[in-house]
Amino acid sequence: ACSYGYVDASITKGKSMSKETAIKIVEEMIELNKESGKKVSILFHGGEPLLNFETIKAVVEYIKPFRDKVILEIQTNAALLNEEFVTFLKENHFRVGISLDGPEEINNLTRIAKDGTGSFTYIKKGLKLLNEHELQFGAICVLTKHNYKYIDKIIDTFINLKINSFSINPIFYGGRGKNSEEFSLSGEML
Repeated sequence: ACSYGYVDASITKGKSMSKETAIKIVEEMIELNKESGKKVSILFHGGEPLLNFETIKAVVEYIKPFRDKVILEIQTNAALLNEEFVTFLKENHFRVGISLDGPEEINNLTRIAKDGTGSFTYIKKGLKLLNEHELQFGAICVLTKHNYKYIDKIIDTFINLKINSFSINPIFYGGRGKNSEEFSLSGEML
């Protein structure tokens, strides 16, 4: 329920991709790239992909015969991570990206749980599980008016949480973040 989500969807708005649609897309991606010899990268992203875990499992099952030609990635807020999810990600060699906008007081301004509270506590629990399972992960921080002045604090937070690989991306003007003065960065701010 991030305030600036670039996909204007939520649990009550929009719907999850079906297993059939996901498999059809993957099938076409593999077919289009089979001659090139390049690996196909499948990234589960947009909203919270773990809300559609059954589709993720169906895609992973479908690609088993092509596993050497596919890279699996997921971008999650880590709030839903539990033993089952983390074990599944590790067993299937997923590259994991975490969405985190800085320390608790900054992250919770924009990354909101569905109950309206900040998500940092949930994210921290998910990161603990990833570390316990020795699953490497990186992070994406969305730069907004709320956090652009605190790059040092953001980087310190990533280091303290054992996040060694991260990117800091300016807000994307789409979805709930579209034309929002609350989040927009000027060229000077950037």
